[in-house]
This record gives sequence, C-alpha cells and structure tokens, in this order.
Amino acid sequence: MLRRRPKLPPPKPDIGGSQFVGGSTTVETTLGNKPMSHLADKLKAAAGGTKVIAAAIEQRADQLLAKQAEVSTSIDAAFQPHEDILSDADAGLAEIESAAKLLSNQ
Repeated sequence: MLRRRPKLPPPKPDIGGSQFVGGSTTVETTLGNKPMSHLADKLKAAAGGTKVIAAAIEQRADQLLAKQAEVSTSIDAAFQPHEDILSDADAGLAEIESAAKLLSNQ
C-alpha cells in the first residue's frame, strides 16, 4: 500500500548576512561565526577547471581523429588484395575482348 509523503514547509529565506562588497565579485557570507569569503576563490577555481576540461575534451577528440586515420589505413590495406584481383580480371577481360575483335575482323 502506498503512503503519501508528508508535505514539507517552504524553505526559510536566507537571513545569514549575505552581502556583496562594493560591487566586486567577493561575496562574504556569515554562517554562525564562520566567514565564507573564499566563495569567490572557489568560483574562480571552478572557472579555471573548465579550461582543463576543455583541453581534455580536445585531446580526446584528437585521439579519435588519429584513430580514424589508422582505421582508414587498415581498411585500405584489407581491401587491397581484392582490388588487385579485380584489376587483373579487368585486364584479362580487356585482352579477351581485344582477341575476340581480331578473330571477328572488327
């Protein structure tokens, strides 16, 4: 049997002393007696992390492109013997057609 979840009260507004200092990106918030002015530093570090992530994505894309080139070369090598056989068959057919024309005086 399913039970309904109890309704939670709405969250209380943050009245812990959040304030922006002089229009800068430094944010000072007091939670109890602990200042959290390092929030801006964390955000800067997170922004720097996006550069690292972008570089990792680019490196992975480069690896995929290199792998595609390797696979393409392998595909060409795999089909080369069959293409050689077909080329020989075409050359043999051309010789037969030429000989048939000579026999029929064309």
